[in-house]
Amino acid sequence: MKKSITRAIIDATVERSLREIDEDPRRSIRKLADMGRVYSKGRLIQSIYEIMQDLLRNEESPYYSAIDNLFHHTSRKALKGFGINIGYSSLTRGAKELRANEERLHHPIPWLLMVRMNDTIKGGFSCTDLEEILRQGTELGVYAYSISLTGGLTYLEEITGLIRKYDDCAFILRLPDEELSANDARLLSECINAIVLLQSGSDCINSNLYLLRRTKTWCASYDYYNEHNWSSVTGESKMREYVGAESTFVFLIAEEGTPREFCEKAAKLVRENRVSPTAPIFMFDLFGDCLKIDGIISDDRACWFEFLEDGSIRTSESSLPAPARYDLKSLLAEAFSEK
Repeated sequence: MKKSITRAIIDATVERSLREIDEDPRRSIRKLADMGRVYSKGRLIQSIYEIMQDLLRNEESPYYSAIDNLFHHTSRKALKGFGINIGYSSLTRGAKELRANEERLHHPIPWLLMVRMNDTIKGGFSCTDLEEILRQGTELGVYAYSISLTGGLTYLEEITGLIRKYDDCAFILRLPDEELSANDARLLSECINAIVLLQSGSDCINSNLYLLRRTKTWCASYDYYNEHNWSSVTGESKMREYVGAESTFVFLIAEEGTPREFCEKAAKLVRENRVSPTAPIFMFDLFGDCLKIDGIISDDRACWFEFLEDGSIRTSESSLPAPARYDLKSLLAEAFSEK
């Protein structure tokens, strides 16, 4: 995709800063945060960098250990590719496009679109459908996508091809508990604009981490929670498990059917953990943080939108049956327009 002059300047500046990290890691990391505030004009990303600057002023912050792990295990290309796409393409340029399109269309547009795919469901959401959503989404200003493979890895080659094609976008790619091949790891390593999520405590996580870290792919852990298992998912033993796997990033995902009130409480606890961390981990609540970011971009009318495996749709406000064709504008209008 065609890159802007601003993007080229940011790319060159970040590349130089990443090279400097080997010489003076802490000073260079603070410099990256300072630079982020200079180049990222969006109101949301400005506030994020301001928080980062405050946290990094504490020389004893566990985030320095987290960042050391991240730079040790992840290629500079991946750090730069995903980082610029989420910070600039999505939360700066994309946020501006989103607000303009929301005003024109008179309904909210989610900053991140979620997709779940299962290769065992006949006639379900396919790679062809995914490509159509990516094309239509970027036209609306959506440059961030969460893709979850809940069956097997059959679609992996096609999906990684689409991730490379949409190289202005940032992707969160959640994998099932299935052992990766050397070729799978190679395909994933070429997706420098994606974070690969592996399920914590799963049978294959150690072997998959080994393969992905050999190629310095940006990977992280994910775990599911509900109102009954929250303490075990976030307790001390689980934290030791995350740290032992050197998972710099951990994404917590509410299971279907978890009460909304508990989800809101969990999201608040995760945000508090980020501000006062006790372990070298950046923790996120997938749905809660998605809503929080969306509310800032869209002046408090927060929303999320997810395509399910069978082609049906689940949103923050309603559910929709599988459509005959995926016309994203029409589907968003149906889900979010004032009734």
